Amino acid sequence: MVKTFKKGQEGYLSILKNTNEAYSIGGYSFSNIKNGSLIQLNGQPTFCNVVSSKPMDLHFKFEKIENDKILVRGNTGAQITVGDFILVSIRTYEVFGLSGILSNGKGYVIGDVLEIRSGDPKRNVQTNKLHNASFEVKEIDDSGGIKKIRVLDRGIYFKAPQEDCVLEGGAGAEAIISVDFEEQSERLTIDRQVKSLERSVSLTKIQLDIPIASIVKSAEFKINKWKMVLSSNYVGEEDAFCFGYLIIGDFTPNMGYPLIPANATSPSAIYNETLIKMDKEIHDLREQIDWLKSKV
Repeated sequence: MVKTFKKGQEGYLSILKNTNEAYSIGGYSFSNIKNGSLIQLNGQPTFCNVVSSKPMDLHFKFEKIENDKILVRGNTGAQITVGDFILVSIRTYEVFGLSGILSNGKGYVIGDVLEIRSGDPKRNVQTNKLHNASFEVKEIDDSGGIKKIRVLDRGIYFKAPQEDCVLEGGAGAEAIISVDFEEQSERLTIDRQVKSLERSVSLTKIQLDIPIASIVKSAEFKINKWKMVLSSNYVGEEDAFCFGYLIIGDFTPNMGYPLIPANATSPSAIYNETLIKMDKEIHDLREQIDWLKSKV
């Protein structure tokens, strides 16, 4: 069964065995975890220290293999996990300018609104209408041929039309214009969540909770993550892609012994950790006392 997460899910991380870099899952932040805190991963008998934690943006290029499945080339390791929220960034194009009227056509009237319906325009999911570039007829000749038009809407296209474009709509027909298109300065972004994934040495296949527009063949996505560096490697038997953990961030004021939190699932581990530290410190003190005695 696939486990999904809501934004802000606490207490889970992903980490590869024999590494010390852990990543947050599902939009959770490590901002409340102080450097120097003790962390215990579920199933691990001992604690280690949190060396550092910081937010980061991870960027990946992908190819779409089905409307709800994408392919990332390379092993993404612990950086992508079920429950993660990704922000897909898609290149789109719009009309930059009108180069000229190649064919005036006939039968048009002033005020006609005409569209470029070629290319691959973006569809509005609420209205189901395509966002085609549109133009208004401003001046015509005696036969209704277009002499002057102006841009009403620059349109949004996943794939820009050819430079020579047939105008459709209005009262007339056969008008052709030459149009320059450019990539929009701001890319179209959509949110998706990772529903499941398959990893291999060279590929990562990701299934999304909601399909991506069928016209999109490849694009990029970003994940907002937190990365935590631990003082020692995770030595579990296998990689951990959804792993619970316990953080201890409060310590005694003088000796810095960890205080057992109320939600501790294994207080004996914390108690034992403290005893080990105390045992070492007492042993070191005894050695120093014995050395001082030998000098008297």
